[in-house]
Amino acid sequence: MTGFVLDDEQVWGRPVGVAVGKDGSLFVSDDGNGTIWRVTYQKP
Repeated sequence: MTGFVLDDEQVWGRPVGVAVGKDGSLFVSDDGNGTIWRVTYQKP
């Protein structure tokens, strides 16, 4: 995952915790705006 830091002065979020779901997806919590991101993989 990228894109949380835009430049030296702008930060879009702060990922602080990770967990793995039963299906293998990755959950990332963001305390910058209270979001939980779910990251999955799809075969090409």
